[in-house]
Amino acid sequence: MVFYFGNRTILEAHKTAFLCSRKCPSEIVIKSLDWAVEKKNNGQCVISGFHSRIEKDVFNILLKGNQPIILVLARGMKTRWPLEIKNAVKQDRLLVISPFEQSITRTT
Repeated sequence: MVFYFGNRTILEAHKTAFLCSRKCPSEIVIKSLDWAVEKKNNGQCVISGFHSRIEKDVFNILLKGNQPIILVLARGMKTRWPLEIKNAVKQDRLLVISPFEQSITRTT
């Protein structure tokens, strides 16, 4: 079973996955941020867990756009959400999904 919060129709969009290690060279960081701006400006859907620092920075850039985003949690669904996530859900451009029950707060 998959749990979700947000616009489920985003799953039908063409998606590009973004994954980045916690450790990467600075030139990769710069390229990743430029890539995020390009995706935001082009309205392209991005899917990621947005867990590492660079993934979070990419997520913050994408939240400033209008394109669809899919956030995949490595835990159960949260009960409280930051305002920027609530706003993106209200705009029907964010889908948060999790394969875990809400009681799972961390994976091992």
